[in-house]
Amino acid sequence: ARWAARITNPPSRLSKLGVKAGQRILIAGPVDQAFVRELEGAGAIVLTRARAATADLVFYAVERPAWLDRIQALAATLTPAGALWTLVSPRAAFLYLAGWAAVSVVALTAVRR
Repeated sequence: ARWAARITNPPSRLSKLGVKAGQRILIAGPVDQAFVRELEGAGAIVLTRARAATADLVFYAVERPAWLDRIQALAATLTPAGALWTLVSPRAAFLYLAGWAAVSVVALTAVRR
């Protein structure tokens, strides 16, 4: 059965995050280097800087509330079909203490001017 195959061969973490070989992925903030190596091993092109509309995915590690202000600038680096993932470490419990709730999905809509 199909469900049995999914249980015995679950999708990888990168597959769940939408990472594909050849994608340009911007890393911002103190992202774990093991994760960066995992991205490179999957064939992604890892960037530490990007111009507007050049990144397919952005992974942004946030450790302080003030860092959330940078999200809009990082979103500008995305291609129209891109996605931004915010990574929060267990050390960053401040987000919960400051009244933030866990957010599982955020949609960004491209606006044409």
